[in-house]
Amino acid sequence: MSGSRPPARDTGPRLVIDRGSLAPALALVGLLLAAVGSLALLFGGVGSPGGSGGSDGGQTGGGRRTPNPSVIFTPEPSADAPPPFAGTILFTQDGNLWSMEGAVVKQLTSAGTDAMPTWLPDGSGFVLVETRRRKTTIPYGGSVDDYILDYPVLVRVTPDGATREVVKSGLYKLKGGNNRYYFTWLLQPDVSPDGATIALVSDAPDPFDEDVRLSLLASDGGDVKNLGVRQNRGLGHNDPAWSPDGKRIALTYNGRDGAIGAPRIAIYTPGTKKLRLLTSRGYAQPSWSPDGAFLAAVKTTGVGRDIVIVRASDGVVMERLTSDGRSFAPTWGPDGSGIAYLNLTPEGADLRLLQLGALSGADGVPTVVDDIALTTDTSLDPVSRPAWYIAPDLVPSSSVSPEPSASGATQSAAPAP
Repeated sequence: MSGSRPPARDTGPRLVIDRGSLAPALALVGLLLAAVGSLALLFGGVGSPGGSGGSDGGQTGGGRRTPNPSVIFTPEPSADAPPPFAGTILFTQDGNLWSMEGAVVKQLTSAGTDAMPTWLPDGSGFVLVETRRRKTTIPYGGSVDDYILDYPVLVRVTPDGATREVVKSGLYKLKGGNNRYYFTWLLQPDVSPDGATIALVSDAPDPFDEDVRLSLLASDGGDVKNLGVRQNRGLGHNDPAWSPDGKRIALTYNGRDGAIGAPRIAIYTPGTKKLRLLTSRGYAQPSWSPDGAFLAAVKTTGVGRDIVIVRASDGVVMERLTSDGRSFAPTWGPDGSGIAYLNLTPEGADLRLLQLGALSGADGVPTVVDDIALTTDTSLDPVSRPAWYIAPDLVPSSSVSPEPSASGATQSAAPAP
């Protein structure tokens, strides 16, 4: 995940330095080493996080199936039926941002450059990764040539998608000339509960020396701070998620077992600078329950992935919620009523909702009442997890579980039931 990628020259037909096309191997190693084969077959190749390219409309991806141009809500709601969930869920299709509020589905952006949205905690907007494009001059292979550069920018967007403000650009200034640039990754942002800090994964400050690892950025911009969290060299981290109390960050700690990805869920505590490996190999994409007691996560294997519930105190798998081997990207609703997730289909990925019911057992593990398709035949972008916001007055009050006093030692997880 260092910066040793051969760029593409601008020699007539427009060619692009598209590090996004290498994302499965570079920035999303933990989950996609296990899943990239099936994703590539289903999607005809995994493109850049931002979809179709920069401001000039050039295409940076290739080979993707043509998505359904409209998002279809399923099941068709009746006038007197209650909505299947409270609040608003964001998702992306072909680099465009959509919102779903009850039965109302809206397209918020249309440039084909957006990915990885995350709500601001007060609902005043969201932060996402926008892909931008510029011409630049880069020394490579003993010569200096002109190239087209696709680079990420973190932007703050209003709820209607109409206005955006730059928080942080990934452009990286090279020495030796005014127009020499490369870029750093700025991926998978998650805003802290107090709104002050964005957790993300990045190879800032130096993409030629750093791996894509857990980092922090002030919500009003400034420098990206690499936290120096330990890693398997060259594999880094993914999927940062702030705990409801704002004191911990769950993440995917990437590993490898031969040619297969072997991710683990870990919890980092910024206050103590300690990393605790929570699960055994094969778990990724954590999402906290509202009380901080559990994590929805993905159990990954070489042939599939499913949604499970992991206990946050010791990493024990408490429940397996799906069993089709095609489910990933869980997001636990702020009111605890459900888990939104993505599900692979022959056409691509669709948005689904696991409705949760009464708690069961001494541990209070939620039970699944229904598994609802929220979209059908939509070919949603698999790199963008759903983002769910509910106004505070609609969220029941609950106590947040304190961080366990365990040391940094690895915790063993029970196998998925």
